[in-house]
Amino acid sequence: MVSHLVIAPAKLMAEWLGATPVWAEGASLRTMRARVVVTDGCGGLEWCLLSAAAVLSWSASWLSRVAGLLLLPAAMLAANDLRIACLLRVLEVNPAYFNWLHATVAPLLLGGFAAVAFSWWARSLGRSVSLAALSGLHLGRKA
Repeated sequence: MVSHLVIAPAKLMAEWLGATPVWAEGASLRTMRARVVVTDGCGGLEWCLLSAAAVLSWSASWLSRVAGLLLLPAAMLAANDLRIACLLRVLEVNPAYFNWLHATVAPLLLGGFAAVAFSWWARSLGRSVSLAALSGLHLGRKA
């Protein structure tokens, strides 16, 4: 499953980013100068599950939830594929930055993308998304 949902699209994205040629080998991508292995936890499944849980927990019609369940996990998977392609490219061009980008920057960017994607989906329902709404707090006057 990893090779079809993660490696194949990441290979196309890596080629689009300028890495040539790129070979897909099982759970890894390889160029002449670099190799990235996608291990457990790097395939994007966690981000897909997190976005699905957020959609299911949001107050929306079932039709809207189905749309969210189709769109948001797919968007997270695509964002993760782009992350893998970018990491391959960084490893190819400047390997000194790989560990910092892999461990710090990329997870922050994926988390930010998840928040923006969820906010976009929730706003498309005609509701305003605020920190108070996300945390379940109701701000208003006390009786």
